[in-house]
Amino acid sequence: MRQAIQHQLGQQLEALDTAHLTERIDELTRNNQRLEDSLHQATDDNDRLQARVGTLETDLAAARISLRRMIREESTNR
Repeated sequence: MRQAIQHQLGQQLEALDTAHLTERIDELTRNNQRLEDSLHQATDDNDRLQARVGTLETDLAAARISLRRMIREESTNR
């Protein structure tokens, strides 16, 4: 009988440990999913910002060319 009680207590303790580990795994899984979502969002934001930088660089280059032309025309007209 003593052995049966020890065995039953051992099973109950294992069940408690398993429940705690299961909760911890669920928590880590949720955190991992949240981090993956944040990573995807940051990657999307980065792609958009890089595209915007490319557009701005093109606009800046065009503005510089235009300014150079204006300076040349102004200096030729004098």
